[in-house]
Amino acid sequence: MRVAPILALCAALLAARSLPAAAQVADTALHRIQETKTLTIGFRESAEPFAFLDGSQQPSGYSVEVCRRVAGALAQALKVDEIRTRFVPVTPQTRIPLIANGTVDVECGTTVNSLARQQQVDFSYAVALSEGKLLVRKDSGIRDLPDLAGKVIALAAGTTADRYVRAALEARKLTARILTVRDNGEGLLAVASQRADAFINDAVLLGGVVRTATEPDRFAVVGTPLSFEQVAFMVGKNNSGLLTVINGVIARLARSGELQGLYGRWVTPYAGPIDADTVALFKIEGIPE
Repeated sequence: MRVAPILALCAALLAARSLPAAAQVADTALHRIQETKTLTIGFRESAEPFAFLDGSQQPSGYSVEVCRRVAGALAQALKVDEIRTRFVPVTPQTRIPLIANGTVDVECGTTVNSLARQQQVDFSYAVALSEGKLLVRKDSGIRDLPDLAGKVIALAAGTTADRYVRAALEARKLTARILTVRDNGEGLLAVASQRADAFINDAVLLGGVVRTATEPDRFAVVGTPLSFEQVAFMVGKNNSGLLTVINGVIARLARSGELQGLYGRWVTPYAGPIDADTVALFKIEGIPE
């Protein structure tokens, strides 16, 4: 018996049988949205001003508002009267698993697009830029990263700050102790209670968490930016149809100037006037029809 040809034939048949299954994997989120007429949005409950619960305990913020527009665009693309929105809270630790397992269709928060994350999920066009800075007590005397030598730095688990802060410490040959916290609120608490000398994260988010403090005047966001990253929306792998709709919304909002208006409404009160880099980003993302 000639075993090699038989094995080759079996392999070819198995490959052919697997093609329909592979095809079904693509755009599962869009099929799910079409069947349920519901867009499930993952959002952060305390990542002001991008995504948070407002005074009425409703999802609010810059990223959330952009994603509400996505639901309208999906209704048009799928030719249905309405696509409802369902919001599911996520954390830095759960956001990628919930996207990957299909619990959430799109994550609309503060997630930074990185090569490591692209191995697990796909990203939309960018909607903001992120710069890492230090949240400190004003009376601490800390003004930049070198001042943290021998001190305690709080970092939120599951964020890119964990990577770029450790890299910056190593590059400057600085030694500091890392305190892992769950989220921005816990980072603020660590600094307020002096368990940490600084909490490092995106400067806009730090400005948002300071506004929630009982005594906001005790704190300052300081330092030379430690990172320059893009904030974007996550979807599951192989969901190009959904991603095309999301990118279309972002491009049209950017091209019309409405995205800059939304940014000014939500983010400017925390970060100051829109900077030249963000203006340039919106011009780049305003891709024509």
